[in-house]
Amino acid sequence: MLMDQKYFGRSAGFLDHKVTNDGGILACGYLFNPSIGCVIKTDSMGIIKLWDALYSFTTDIFVILESKDNSFYILGIDIQKKILKEQINIVIIF
Repeated sequence: MLMDQKYFGRSAGFLDHKVTNDGGILACGYLFNPSIGCVIKTDSMGIIKLWDALYSFTTDIFVILESKDNSFYILGIDIQKKILKEQINIVIIF
């Protein structure tokens, strides 16, 4: 499937994506100017945005995983260029 959507109104790069347990699409990456990490969840066609999250303390989010309990885990780089590991379930959980 080729997906060409503009979700945040500015240039973005998606580095990883997964088909979620509910058939939707979960994608992660970055926005430009300034570089900010982002995650987006859409319907199965990638058209209807169900939710999104921006992480101003990150520059890139490289990997996203979904667990059996439908929690999401992200791996990226924070502003100080350290590895970031975080669990999210729509609301950020530290």
